[in-house]
Amino acid sequence: MTSQDSGGPPGIDARRRTETGLPGAPGAPGAPGASAMAGQTLGGRYRLIEVISVGGMGVVYRAEHSVIERSVAVKVLLPECRRVPQVRERFFREARVTNRIQHPSIPEVLDLGETDSGLLYLVMDFLVGETLARRMEAGPLPIDEVLDIALEVCDGLEAAHEVGVVHRDISPSNIFLSDPRHRGPSGARVRLLDFGIAFIKSESRLTLRGQIMGTPHYLAPEAIRGEEATPLADVYSLGAVMYEAVCGAPPFQGESYADILGEHLVRDAAPPAERRPGVPRRLDALIMACMAKDRAHRPQGVRAVAREIHEIRREAGRRSRKSVPPGRSETATPSAEEGTAAPSMGVTAWKEYLRAARGTAATQAWSRERAAIAAQMEEAIADLERLDAELAARAEAMEDARRRLVVAEQRFGRAVEALRTEEAGLRAAAELAAARLQSEEAERRRAEAAFAEARSAVLRGERAEKAAGTGGRVGDDLMEAHAAAGKAAELLRERLAAERAARRAVRETEGETAEMEFQIEQLAANSSRAQDAAGAEMRREGDRIAELERSRAALWQRLIAMASALSDSAP
Repeated sequence: MTSQDSGGPPGIDARRRTETGLPGAPGAPGAPGASAMAGQTLGGRYRLIEVISVGGMGVVYRAEHSVIERSVAVKVLLPECRRVPQVRERFFREARVTNRIQHPSIPEVLDLGETDSGLLYLVMDFLVGETLARRMEAGPLPIDEVLDIALEVCDGLEAAHEVGVVHRDISPSNIFLSDPRHRGPSGARVRLLDFGIAFIKSESRLTLRGQIMGTPHYLAPEAIRGEEATPLADVYSLGAVMYEAVCGAPPFQGESYADILGEHLVRDAAPPAERRPGVPRRLDALIMACMAKDRAHRPQGVRAVAREIHEIRREAGRRSRKSVPPGRSETATPSAEEGTAAPSMGVTAWKEYLRAARGTAATQAWSRERAAIAAQMEEAIADLERLDAELAARAEAMEDARRRLVVAEQRFGRAVEALRTEEAGLRAAAELAAARLQSEEAERRRAEAAFAEARSAVLRGERAEKAAGTGGRVGDDLMEAHAAAGKAAELLRERLAAERAARRAVRETEGETAEMEFQIEQLAANSSRAQDAAGAEMRREGDRIAELERSRAALWQRLIAMASALSDSAP
């Protein structure tokens, strides 16, 4: 067991680590009372030795099974959290989730229990190594290592997704790199930690709609918006983790969580190749695709990500192969007989290549075949230039649609936020009005009881005087009873009027609240339509760009083939 799966917030001091690679507890030497249980034995067999990690909901200890003398990790739910139903359920959920997946990259829960005093604890393997967060403290990782780690993360996530589990908090602190000497029979290097906030498709929600769960630097836009979790949210988070591993810094940074979340929603990160020259083009494209704002534009699952990583590896293995013309070195300077090496850039480079190739005609006689190939290349280069121009136009159109989408999200977001604030005020006023109505109803009931008692006193006085035969003369007691009854009647009238006023206030505030809710619904519907329209345009442009890219790739291959033929054909 590892990680700040104890529920700790991001930002724990990354310099304080143990041999397990877990983050140290906030502060020094830990949260209040965190070490107090060291030396105790839970469940009659787990002797707690030392604190590994402290978080907002639990403490993780290195422990020893007293019978078989095996090192384990024990997470104990903090006493103040065990009374919160959602926290308890997440604690139990982690055990269910990790054991449901059953994969070498997912640590197994060995035991789950509750002490006589009500402390909840779960027991997992004690891992030796470090988190990816610690591994990256020294700076960006070698590209090969990034690919290796990402492949194992994909493997573990695919196993989770297959059983309906979305992790929702893929981050460097939740990716554990096992020490090679302590990897166990499976040989797995990567372990995915902290399934405590995982979304399980078949189970009820533990979070309210709109509640943000996860680590801000790696959250997918839909997770920030509080939408239902899907495996594509994990794809986005994996892309953000790969970005940081490649570049040495997260894709977005800010002074507050709100700043970072806003960046994920509205801004595209700078491509990794811009921040780290030499990043393979295909890896750069994969990371940016994983971090697409629209889920539809991401690789559709971690299996697709893994396939692309395998292709990147194969492509890297082919870099030492010969380029155009086949069988000749990319870096070799061609002789006049060999022609000119094929360019590796764009239209301008191809034009320069063809110009240089034709320049050889001044020193050697070209065959008719070679002249025909050169003419075909000239036409293909013109086609390539047209394709590039259309690609640029389509990219600009897509960027315009994206800007409109961002503006719509921001404009509608600000309007909805203002209405929500006003709605909150109305709801508060409605609650006050309802409380006042309850108070007035209670006062009216008391006034009714007082009036009824006063009337009864008058009736008793009248019967007493009639029985005494006073000849119709009203005595002092009866007069006082009549006066008291008059005052009680007046008070009752006042209380009834106050109750009617309080009831009107309740109806008015309820009506205003309902009207505000209607306005928010209408605004949200308009926002959704505007965003759908912009999104549809982006998808259309994206599809056209993809089509153009395919055509461009085919044309590029044709040019390479023609350049090869031009170099190989006899003069």
